[in-house]
Amino acid sequence: GTITLQVGSGSPVTINITSDNNSLNGIRDAINNAGLPITASIVGSGSEYRLVILSNATGVEGEVTLNVSGLSGGTETLSFSDIQPPQNAKLLLGVATDTSTPLSFEFSSNTVTGLLPGVTLNLLSSSSSSVTVEVKEDTSLLQEQIEKFVENYNDVVNTIDNLTFYDPDSGEKGSFLGDVNLSIIQMQLERAVTSVVSSAPEEVNSLSMLGVKLTKTGLLQIEDREALSEKLSTNSAGIKELFTKGVAKNLSQTIQGMTVYGSGTLWLKQDMYQRMIRDIDKRITSLEEIMDLKEERLWRQYTNLETYLSNMQSQSNWLAAQIAALTKQISSRS
Repeated sequence: GTITLQVGSGSPVTINITSDNNSLNGIRDAINNAGLPITASIVGSGSEYRLVILSNATGVEGEVTLNVSGLSGGTETLSFSDIQPPQNAKLLLGVATDTSTPLSFEFSSNTVTGLLPGVTLNLLSSSSSSVTVEVKEDTSLLQEQIEKFVENYNDVVNTIDNLTFYDPDSGEKGSFLGDVNLSIIQMQLERAVTSVVSSAPEEVNSLSMLGVKLTKTGLLQIEDREALSEKLSTNSAGIKELFTKGVAKNLSQTIQGMTVYGSGTLWLKQDMYQRMIRDIDKRITSLEEIMDLKEERLWRQYTNLETYLSNMQSQSNWLAAQIAALTKQISSRS
C-alpha cells in the first residue's frame, strides 16, 4: 500500500510500502528519508509500540496531513490519530477594560519578531493575566565604541611620542624629534576631546563628566567603567549629543585643518618633504652625470697613459738592444 504525507500547504509525498519496509522500523525510515520537514520515531515498551510522526514546522502552518491506502497490520487496518493538534501562539496586545479592547495576534512560532519594532519576544508559557514587558536600550555596544575611541586616540598619541622621543642614556631619538608641528597637533587633539559641549546636558557635556580623563602623559583613561555604564543607561541621548555634536565634530574639524589641501599643517609638511625629495633626486641625477663625465675622462687619461707607457717601453727595449750591440762590438775589438 501507500502512505501520503503533506506538511501545511506543501506538496504531498507518497511513500510506497512493500515487503522490504513493511514494519514500523521500515515505515519510520521511509518517512524520514522522504525529504519532508517531519520526524518519524517509534515509542513504547514491552509488546506495544507506536509510530509517532512529528512536524518540524511550528504552528498551524506545520499541520501534517496523512492518508493511508491498502495497509493492514495483521487483522486490522493500519490507522493514525492526532496526539496533539497543531496550534498557533496567541497574543493579546493591551488590556481589556470597559472602554478598551486588546489587539489579538497569532504566530506560528513562540519567537515573535516584528510585532514591536526592534523587539523580539520569546513566549515561554501561557498566562491568564497581563504580562508587562519593559524595553530598555542596550548600551553595551555604545560603551564598547567609547572604549575603542579611547584606545584609538591613545594609539595616535603613542605614535607621536615614538616619533619625537629622546633617550639621553643611549642617544636614540625619534625621526621627528624637535618638530614643533607634532607638538601643536597633539595640543589641538587634546583640546578637541576635552572641550565642553554646550549643546549636551550639563551632566554629560564633556568626556571628564563621563569619567574619561586626560592623564599627565596625554593619554585618555576611563577611570570608572561602571559609572560610565550607568550614565549611558540614564542619559544615552545626551552622550550621543556629546560625541556627534562635540567630540567627533571637533576632531573632524581639527583633522581637516591638518590635512586640507594647500594649507593644512600636515599637508604643508608633506609637501615640503616631497619638494626636498625632488631636489635631492635632481642633485643625484646631476651628480651621476658629473660622475659619468669624470669616469669617461679618467678612462681617456688611463688609455693615453697606457699608450704612452707602451711607447716608452718599446723605446727602452730598443735602447737596451743598441747598448748591448755596442758593448759587444767594443768587446770584440779589444
